[in-house]
Amino acid sequence: IVALENGIKATPAQTIRIIDDDPPPTVQLSVGRTTIGEDQGITFTDVTATLDKVIGQEVKVFLLKTGNALDNVDYKLSGEIIIPEETLFASVTLAAMGEETDENDETITIFISGVINAQDISTTKNVTITDDDDPPLVTLSTGAPSIAEAGGTTTVTVTVGAPSSFQITVSLAKSGAATDTVDYTLSSTQIILPPMTPSGSVVLKSLVDALDEDDEIVVHH
Repeated sequence: IVALENGIKATPAQTIRIIDDDPPPTVQLSVGRTTIGEDQGITFTDVTATLDKVIGQEVKVFLLKTGNALDNVDYKLSGEIIIPEETLFASVTLAAMGEETDENDETITIFISGVINAQDISTTKNVTITDDDDPPLVTLSTGAPSIAEAGGTTTVTVTVGAPSSFQITVSLAKSGAATDTVDYTLSSTQIILPPMTPSGSVVLKSLVDALDEDDEIVVHH
């Protein structure tokens, strides 16, 4: 009561609550690019949460990330998106983390795991990180350039110049004046490197014979 004639105000102000019966907004997830580069080209994309209407409350969207790409190893992405009040959408950045491993393309699967002040109607989103690393260089070396004829041994080693997520198989060829199985043996003509293995070796062993002869050479390639 703000004005009164011929009476005395006997009650305080009264409060009436208007109960909101509007449903909460819905939220959907989207990505700017579905493919990004690992080190080259465009290496990032936006991940956006969008409401169907603005409200007077902050909306929090929690993200779950799966797939064969590893968070904080292959990429970086926040685990939540905050949409301020009276705002329709907000975004976070997914950024690839470059490294030198030769590997397959990797996929990040993103979906909403929970929402505060909105209702999730989104679908799963996928982003692929394309590998741009060349296969590693492979070098060949021996443990000793010369060995004795009477049972001398040396190693033949292959070394990769960068990590690889693939198995690498190296086949060896032999040439030169020395004869295989007569003057020497090689423990294997293949060196197999499992994924992420930097090097591997086989053993070359000389064989004894009674011939007086010149030194002999084995060439591996």
